Amino acid sequence: MNLRLEELLIDQAVFGLDAGEEAELAQLLQEHPEAAENPFLETTALVQLGLAATDPQGAVAMPADLRRKLAATAPHDNSNSNPSG
Repeated sequence: MNLRLEELLIDQAVFGLDAGEEAELAQLLQEHPEAAENPFLETTALVQLGLAATDPQGAVAMPADLRRKLAATAPHDNSNSNPSG
């Protein structure tokens, strides 16, 4: 994997990217389509979940774009659409 691409994917997962970095990432992903699925996003989310479970006060808010991506890929169980019974 391209070193700069990897760096941007990690930064996207951990800190989020500014507009210039997003544009650079988009260009690099066009050149390296095999990297379109960012494994660092899932890893970051899992680490944050683990940290939140052990130290809820030390947890850092998940970046909004990561939250949206995870929500979009999460399986949805509609078998109980009314949780209040």
